[in-house]
Amino acid sequence: LGEINRVSLANGQRITLPLAVGIEGTFVRDVAPSPDGTRVAFTVAWYPPGWSTLDGDIYVANIDGTNLRRLTDAPELDDQPAWSPEGSRIAFRSRRSGDWDIWVMSATGAGQVNLMENQLPARATEHGPAWSPDGSRIVYASDMDSFSYSKLWTMRPDGSDKRRLLPQST
Repeated sequence: LGEINRVSLANGQRITLPLAVGIEGTFVRDVAPSPDGTRVAFTVAWYPPGWSTLDGDIYVANIDGTNLRRLTDAPELDDQPAWSPEGSRIAFRSRRSGDWDIWVMSATGAGQVNLMENQLPARATEHGPAWSPDGSRIVYASDMDSFSYSKLWTMRPDGSDKRRLLPQST
């Protein structure tokens, strides 16, 4: 469960990346290659003893498995890493604030910032961050204005100018 595989679309050949994340009781998920293809970000997740929910953190490594580095180390789950187009920042989802929020950090793990803080007092679930091709916006799913289902939203990388992408249906 601690493997990351790269599959060739041309011939179907599978190559297992030599990442040393074989920590007992953990598994790897949410694999995201960097825009230049030299690094990979991913989540190492586990069930803490006595918990029924996952905990986990985001790691990054070179594509050849070297330079493995843990970027987050907070209580609760950090997952769904998404590289900015130039590869200098990573947006991710975290539950460390008590709600599922979108955060952003440097690709080194520095400067972790919750982009959803100004949404209070409303409670919402955000997930699936992705960067626009020019890096000027982050798109994400949120149930902010209707808890029955998620809608697509967008914001600037500093968390400002949040907008729902599609108008509400009538």
